[in-house]
Amino acid sequence: MPEAAAAAPPPSAAADPAAASPPPAPPAAASPGAAPAASLSAPPAAPPAARPEYLPETFWDAEAGQAKVEALAKAHAELGQRFAKGKDGIAEELRAEITAELRKGVPETPDAYAVAPPAEGVPDHLVLLTEQPGADFVAEEGKAYFLLDPKSPLLGWWKQVAHEAGLSQEKFSAGLAQFAAAQAQPTPTKAERAEAAARFYASLGDNGQKRVAHLAGQLKGMVGAERMPVLDAFVEWGGKAAVETLEALADRSGGPRFAPGGAAQPAEMTEAELTKMQNDPRYYRDAEPAFVKQVQDGFAKLYPGRRRTA
Repeated sequence: MPEAAAAAPPPSAAADPAAASPPPAPPAAASPGAAPAASLSAPPAAPPAARPEYLPETFWDAEAGQAKVEALAKAHAELGQRFAKGKDGIAEELRAEITAELRKGVPETPDAYAVAPPAEGVPDHLVLLTEQPGADFVAEEGKAYFLLDPKSPLLGWWKQVAHEAGLSQEKFSAGLAQFAAAQAQPTPTKAERAEAAARFYASLGDNGQKRVAHLAGQLKGMVGAERMPVLDAFVEWGGKAAVETLEALADRSGGPRFAPGGAAQPAEMTEAELTKMQNDPRYYRDAEPAFVKQVQDGFAKLYPGRRRTA
């Protein structure tokens, strides 16, 4: 019997490469300040190119770092078209562009301006009215009022001037306010009215106020109370000359004249004036006692001691 085979030796560690290699060492920690490992990514992009000096900023894309070729080509084409028109054509086109720029905000026609107060710039004392105030309107002391009447010929003229000058609606309204401020007079205060009345009465003499009161009584009897506001306005406008004119008319009607410090004296009338009064219906038809007596007294003064019958 052959010899028993020798016992197989135990597996050698060398037979297993894995077992033979020591375990991998952990990566060493990076020391502070050490340079980073080389990156495997692409290198950083270069900064955008700078604009060439010969290229205007209008045609340069700073973000992309390149010229705006399409815009540059369009501008070149437009420039060529403009030069193709010749010197006169270019001048006309430029005039049209300048005119269009200057007339921005200008209404198409003069009548297109709105007759309205400006949004700002109106003096504090000025009130611009867009319609005629009613009968119950009461003016505030110290305020000046001006009616913006669209039918006014003066405002029509201002529309024409403003349109030819190329004024906007805002400037047109500002012009209205300036004109109104120069024309409108502030409503006088109570103290100012009293001062003006004192000067007016003084111009008529020492008894100016009594003289006016006497005249007012005569006129009221002649024209009626409802017409007195018209005569008051006439006196306010004409002052002393207006009073003297109305006194002359009252004298012609045979009313008593004002006599300072005494009784009023009747005015002397001519025979022609008295005859005219006899032809008045108040004399021959209505026989108004006061009117008839005025005629009779007039004849008695003309012909003392004689009796004249109608």
